[in-house]
Amino acid sequence: MKSFSHYLELLRLSAAASLLIGLGNFVLLKVGEPIGPFLFAFGLLGVCVLGLSLFTGKCGFLIEDKIKIKDILAILIGNLVFGYLIGAIFNLADPSIVPTAEAKVESWAFTLGFFIKSALCGVIMYLAVELYRRNTKLGILLGVPLFIFCGFQHSIANAITMGVSLSFSPTILLCVAGNFIGALAAWALCHKKREPRMNKQKFIAELEKLNLPKSEYIILSGGSLLLHGLRKTTADIDLCFSKKLAKKVRIETFPKNEKGLYVFSDKCEVSVGLTGTKSEKVDGYRCETLKSILEFKQRKKREKDLDDIKNIKAYLDSSK
Repeated sequence: MKSFSHYLELLRLSAAASLLIGLGNFVLLKVGEPIGPFLFAFGLLGVCVLGLSLFTGKCGFLIEDKIKIKDILAILIGNLVFGYLIGAIFNLADPSIVPTAEAKVESWAFTLGFFIKSALCGVIMYLAVELYRRNTKLGILLGVPLFIFCGFQHSIANAITMGVSLSFSPTILLCVAGNFIGALAAWALCHKKREPRMNKQKFIAELEKLNLPKSEYIILSGGSLLLHGLRKTTADIDLCFSKKLAKKVRIETFPKNEKGLYVFSDKCEVSVGLTGTKSEKVDGYRCETLKSILEFKQRKKREKDLDDIKNIKAYLDSSK
């Protein structure tokens, strides 16, 4: 039953993503260049802000976010099916865009060049989403017009265009493969090599090296899950400092990373202000509450958080 609910939720998020990309594609077919490509960016921006499931935005993070193959397939199928149906609805809503869609479908050819254009679109989509994750929307606002002006091929947009023309082109298979390979290739080339993960013993040892008063900080997210016994390892130390501690260590003199957090050490990231952060004592340390972590991860709707969400829910249910 839980598995059914999970895939039903994935399909819902996939349908919503297809709708937003569909709206972007609609305006592109309606007004064309040079305005259309910039307005199309609304679709991907909405997908990222709302945490929806779009194949071309997810496949590049398959390894990093530990997305299951069957989940990415469910997202792809949902995007393609709902995308085609949305396109068919657009066909009824505004017949004036149909000739443009038909011409596009007829121009697609099952060639190496088409595959390369699809792969390059995958590269741009990965970079656009990665830049968004690093707190800049420029990757989306510039990347989407870039792939359109270059004539690169986006599988979900193509499915929608086929729906508008009420036709089918086998090039959609080539496009999906190209988007997938291009996005993964971009990830392999661009992602940062991560530091070895820490188990509980290593985490506490690194935390103690910081020599901080335990009453003036709260261990957040992965570190809290680690101390609660709900994770075996974590990648870094996320802390929230009291304003008193932040002033004492002169936190403003430390650099900030792309997430806006202070880089206190090579393994420690810091936010400031304990107000509103709920905590509980675990092994003598103030840790963010599991309920608070659960609410945050459910709100973010990231595939990489699914195991944490499942484990936290099971722990809280068993504690009742």
